[in-house]
Amino acid sequence: MPTTGQPKGNVDRAGRAAYDNAVRTTVRVILSCALLSAFLAADTPLPPPANVVVWSEDHAYFVESVPNGDTTVYRMSDGRALWKISSWHRSVFVSNTGFVAIGDAGINLLPLS
Repeated sequence: MPTTGQPKGNVDRAGRAAYDNAVRTTVRVILSCALLSAFLAADTPLPPPANVVVWSEDHAYFVESVPNGDTTVYRMSDGRALWKISSWHRSVFVSNTGFVAIGDAGINLLPLS
């Protein structure tokens, strides 16, 4: 006669199956992440310079940055160029009042040397 509280034979097949499925799913997710990370472009070089056009949130101003040229701020109400910065910039932000912020040219990538 079994003692009280002590199950006889296989304990809980449904619980064990659920646990096994959870372990298999976790292993699959970890392996998938490991395999996919091999194809990510985390350390690839920056793309070559290209035209950059950035609008303010309200579309009252925009900035155009041309490689080997200038970065120019325009007001849309009259299409007038407000000012120029004498260089190209990859990372540019323009506010709703026309102020411009220039980001780091390397976008925080460290040189190899």
